[in-house]
Amino acid sequence: MATFTRMLTFAILFWDGIVMADGNHHAASDIDQEKLGKVHFPVSCSSAAQTQFDKALAMLHSFWYDKAEKAFQQVISTDPNCAMGYWGIAMSLYQQLWATTPTVEEVQRASDALAQVQPAMIKTAREKAYLDAIAIIYPPADSP
Repeated sequence: MATFTRMLTFAILFWDGIVMADGNHHAASDIDQEKLGKVHFPVSCSSAAQTQFDKALAMLHSFWYDKAEKAFQQVISTDPNCAMGYWGIAMSLYQQLWATTPTVEEVQRASDALAQVQPAMIKTAREKAYLDAIAIIYPPADSP
């Protein structure tokens, strides 16, 4: 009986930890830059979009996936030719910490974002490499 009680206690604590962790990844209502830290990831976008991109990337690295996606949406609203903004949206939808594979809806949203990137928007080899890498997770619809 003691073994069963220990196993049950462990299972409950383990499950509670998972539930709390899953709930916390959406919990931040105000963006506290101090808690996010500082990120600078140079991209070939306007300076205003670069500032937004850095903040969005900090959110992504803090597992604030929903807020990061919205922040990357703001990046492309500011600079529609910022290819890496579309990459950021796709990355925000790949929530490997919470699920092993993206949902059908997430794949569609990511694919839609990446489909907006035109070759002329990709200004550096580094950006092309990042976009090629995310295409492995979200291949274009016309891929085999």
